[in-house]
Amino acid sequence: MQGLALTELKRFDEALQSFDRAVAVAPNLAEAWCNRANALIQLRRYEQALDSLHRAETLRSNYGEALSNRSIVLNLLERHEDALALIPDRVVVHRNLADALAGLRRYEVAYATVTAPSNWRQRITGC
Repeated sequence: MQGLALTELKRFDEALQSFDRAVAVAPNLAEAWCNRANALIQLRRYEQALDSLHRAETLRSNYGEALSNRSIVLNLLERHEDALALIPDRVVVHRNLADALAGLRRYEVAYATVTAPSNWRQRITGC
């Protein structure tokens, strides 16, 4: 709880320290790893954030928040193809998909992702 409060106060270094303590005490708590990643993202420590998000996803399969955040970080690192590959058929993450496609300069396709019907991924990306 302390880490979340510190995050709200934009005291990200202190929040990270709090989340580090949390994962030391409860290393199998996926939410703690995801919260740690969020603090790292705010500190622009993207590679470390990816490591924490990977750990969160390892601990809890189909963890939507971790998957979404990993896609965001990959886009921030301009690893758009990697971000695009993360988006499986069962997860609708239109914004992250649109960001990845825009990063690849596929603007019309990016726009189409936010207006596409339910079979959007197959129709737009051919996957």
